Amino acid sequence: MSEALLEIEKKAYLTEGEVERRRKLMDADVWLFIRIVTEHGYGFVERFHRPMAYLIAGDAVRLAACLNSPRHESQITSDLRAEFTRRGWDWNTPLGRRKIQRGLRRINDREARKIGKTSVGLDVILGCTSADPNLSVGIASKSDPYAEKMCITIGQTMLTDAYAMYYSDRLFPTNPEKNITRKWIQMYGRGPSDQKSIEARGINSQWTGNHYDWIYPDDIVGTESGEASTEDALRWIAAINFISKMEGLGGSR
Repeated sequence: MSEALLEIEKKAYLTEGEVERRRKLMDADVWLFIRIVTEHGYGFVERFHRPMAYLIAGDAVRLAACLNSPRHESQITSDLRAEFTRRGWDWNTPLGRRKIQRGLRRINDREARKIGKTSVGLDVILGCTSADPNLSVGIASKSDPYAEKMCITIGQTMLTDAYAMYYSDRLFPTNPEKNITRKWIQMYGRGPSDQKSIEARGINSQWTGNHYDWIYPDDIVGTESGEASTEDALRWIAAINFISKMEGLGGSR
């Protein structure tokens, strides 16, 4: 039996107060959300994937704690310490962490394939939007089917018992699956807005109609399949300023 199913079995022994306490902890720390709610989380290696989660989420404070923790020593923390040192960002000072926080808005997070970055990224997106349903996240990949596959993965997690246990208020009370599609997801509890909470599109899709708090590009360059070219990716990157929110309105990552 997976740890996720064991977590559901424990529900009978958790008071409403304990469920709420866990919810508050998960809202503040996306790694706890990943570990408690998502199936992916039970296969992740903490020393490697925990700092990666904070990197993707833009959580400079918890990322800094990982950089100082022998428990989280890995290639990721080693590379980040070297990069932050090169840039003069001291993660042990408030000013340095603020600089890192700003830097994470534009970070180019390149890691080896097959190490779970995409899975961590999708779990982080769901954790962050569950904590704040008013976030607008655009998932971009080389083609519509690739981007939609990621949206489907997020939606499948939302329809699990583990998610409903802690975040039932993010699911529409009637037929929640109608608001969890392969192309977009709408969170319940979101303020008035025509824009969806999470949207998935290929890099050649029409993006300019909406503005996002967070743009998550994954695998946007061409492969042997020919579904996208480097020129496609460069053209899409050049258009990012037109689909992200202006700094005066809070900016976007």
